[in-house]
Amino acid sequence: MAEPFSPYAGVENAALTGGESGDALHNLLVGILHGTVTLPKRVIEAAKATAPGLRREDFTDIPADAGGVFGLTGPKPWQPGDDLYKSAGETALMTAGATWAAPAVRAGEVALGAGPMRKAGDELLAIHNTRPERLAKADEIGGLAVPSTAIVKPAHGFSSFGDVSLIADPSFVKPGRGNPVFASDVYSPRFPSLNDEGTKIFKGFTDMGNRRYAPLTLDNVVKEMKGNVRGGETFNYGAGNVRAAVTPQFRSMKEMQAARDRIVPGSEFAPMKEATNTELIELADKFRPYSKYSGNSFQHSSDFASMLSDYAGSGLRPMAEHYKDLPPGLLDEARAFLGKLRDMPTQYFEAKPQRGVRLGEFKGAVVPEADMATVAPILEKHGIKQIETYSGAVDSEARRAALQKFRDYFFGAGGAGAVGALSAPRDEGT
Repeated sequence: MAEPFSPYAGVENAALTGGESGDALHNLLVGILHGTVTLPKRVIEAAKATAPGLRREDFTDIPADAGGVFGLTGPKPWQPGDDLYKSAGETALMTAGATWAAPAVRAGEVALGAGPMRKAGDELLAIHNTRPERLAKADEIGGLAVPSTAIVKPAHGFSSFGDVSLIADPSFVKPGRGNPVFASDVYSPRFPSLNDEGTKIFKGFTDMGNRRYAPLTLDNVVKEMKGNVRGGETFNYGAGNVRAAVTPQFRSMKEMQAARDRIVPGSEFAPMKEATNTELIELADKFRPYSKYSGNSFQHSSDFASMLSDYAGSGLRPMAEHYKDLPPGLLDEARAFLGKLRDMPTQYFEAKPQRGVRLGEFKGAVVPEADMATVAPILEKHGIKQIETYSGAVDSEARRAALQKFRDYFFGAGGAGAVGALSAPRDEGT
């Protein structure tokens, strides 16, 4: 007997099983229009976001009982607004975790918004990883400044950048103006340096060589961290920095969903990362004999990585300014390397909201049992009620299991719909 199809969990009077997807989807749509099906609030909000204020009388004068629903039970004449109305339905269903006119679902598979049917375990989740002391600082200043947010496959787990995971709603990582989302880590700006007391932001030096500071406020930190997203961290990590210059930027949730196969477990990504760093050094060594400037091999490799990053967006020809008599084949190798970095797998996508984020915007958290006494009061103060705990190492199976308790925020397979993060200092990842 087929298992219930979980993406419709919470939709009253609408059940969908693996062998009945077509009929059940039709019944669901009919019920939406005729008021016999009650949709969760998250689905209604998604539809409104796509077609705000849209009413049936705004786009057609054909009675509701004529021609079926969306043409599923019989043809009807096209009316102005049909495409917009269909788009609203698609968005609502995608947010619920289904697809428009979804094909039959086989056992062990789920419908995930866009593209082909996916196996369970391909769901996405938005996470901001941090540490207890950083969480306390965020509480003190009123929120997190421009927090990097990792979009991961929770089945893989995610332990980088901190032992506390803040869980975000899918809408938090929806690509758009002021919320860029990329197909890999883009080495975005880090939290600024503070004075010894941790109360002021270091702003560099005056013309006289004196240190300059600004008050530590959320607004001031946001000003320091906004913009210059790609490579804004400034430290040279090798191939990762070059990759940040060429990795795709998503324009929509649909693009992000379609690219989910790029995300692989950290154990698979680590050797890929090492291989590209080795390849970068080897490529730099091939360019070095043609350099117009002196310097040792290490210095040249570092400069070469910066040049690749600088010129990736405008083509490689300007590199001729730094080299003489370059064989044409070397530029071709450099282009091929950039293409490889652009298309290679990743451990997570990165979203970078260009604003301050209140802690209360997060929906839940995964916290080490040993830190509950200090962390839980902060989370509860900001209205975060679902707090799951784990014991053991930050990359333990217990932590991965705790993430599974946030299925309401998984992308697809019964989740609310979309898609979370990193905190400085950087300790791993490309």
